[in-house]
Amino acid sequence: MRKIFCVILLFSMISIAAFAEEGWGIGVVGSFGGYWGSSDVSAGGALSLKAPTIPIYWGVTLTARSGILGLGVTGDYPFLRGNLVPDINLDWYLNLGGWGTFYTGSNHTSIALGARAPLGLSWRIPKVEIIEIFLSLSPSIGVAIDFDDGIDFPAGGWPVELGFRIWF
Repeated sequence: MRKIFCVILLFSMISIAAFAEEGWGIGVVGSFGGYWGSSDVSAGGALSLKAPTIPIYWGVTLTARSGILGLGVTGDYPFLRGNLVPDINLDWYLNLGGWGTFYTGSNHTSIALGARAPLGLSWRIPKVEIIEIFLSLSPSIGVAIDFDDGIDFPAGGWPVELGFRIWF
């Protein structure tokens, strides 16, 4: 388990360095929210990646805690955008995208896929426009397949995401 974690961590660090040299936006996202059909809430974090030539905002999560290893990916296409307060670089957006996760642990192994629609605000700090702060409500819906418990629908939930990106 440690070897897998170290390989994933090393790959992530090398990828971040490569993306930064090619002019990518790199950031961190924190999320808090619940799941459809459950009273549980959770918090998490992700790495945010964006290439100027590819119109997809990527998010990558890695979960490694007592007996669980998980990997999640989101990809969002900027569907609608607009200036909310142009004088201070405050914009709004509606993205359409997808998500996928893979979890394995001592109790179960599962995969899940679905769609998501982040609606949010984006603020590029005036005079320091390489820094972007964003906030979104990102509802998602999909299907999960737990190889021990069967199919779960609807999977997904309603996370609120807060993050920042540095643009190189």
